Amino acid sequence: MNKNIDINIVLLNKEATITEKQHYLEQFTEFVSFDNRKMNLEIKNLKAQIAQLPSDNSQTEIETINGVSVLIKELERDSEMSVMRSAIDQMKQNIGSGVMILASISS
Repeated sequence: MNKNIDINIVLLNKEATITEKQHYLEQFTEFVSFDNRKMNLEIKNLKAQIAQLPSDNSQTEIETINGVSVLIKELERDSEMSVMRSAIDQMKQNIGSGVMILASISS
């Protein structure tokens, strides 16, 4: 169902009452809001998956400094904390014991 066409039909219908139009607008707003939340959750999940992917040079990212493994990685700009936590968990498996520095630039 195309909600954009449906809302235009209802709003342009001269026989529809103001109450009917208001009710339909409320339903449409709820639909758009739910759809937006669903897409934002999907984006968040995809960003978490991307953060967990090893980069092409994952072995070279791990350096040994004075006998301590060090991993420094920058994530996508404005990464959410949950995405960063997932990335840290993934990196823990790669580095084992050592120091991890994870950064994301926020705007």
